[in-house]
Amino acid sequence: MSNQYRPPHARVADPAAGARPRSIDAALVFIGMLVLVECYHQVMNLREVHNGEMSGLAWVVDWIWVVAIIASGIFVARGRNWARWVFAIITLHVIYEYLDARLFLSGFGDGAAEFFDPFSLWILPMSSLFAIGATILSFGPGRAWFR
Repeated sequence: MSNQYRPPHARVADPAAGARPRSIDAALVFIGMLVLVECYHQVMNLREVHNGEMSGLAWVVDWIWVVAIIASGIFVARGRNWARWVFAIITLHVIYEYLDARLFLSGFGDGAAEFFDPFSLWILPMSSLFAIGATILSFGPGRAWFR
């Protein structure tokens, strides 16, 4: 006689353990591009440290931010819900940095291109755009995947 209350022999799969959605893959690409842009900023800041325009401690603290972006990206890739909230806070910080830089550059008027590399002026908003894109994708279409 078979016991009808015995659990089935088939393995039950967790629906949340499926493959990552494409929106989260795109968000991870944006996070990777953000890390590259932030590393570029750090290399450019190294010249300012050498000239004495920036303290070495501030440069090290900025590297801690880069490590925080990398760590939150790794945990977003693993589907941790708290990591996308941490990344949202990082996004607010990156937006603040961009607005602060634009305020600084507005003091130069139209002659800002004389004092700064044109590539640096072009890449300045990229970190904010990548962070905003990753945050929108992780809180928008990809939110159901997080646990």
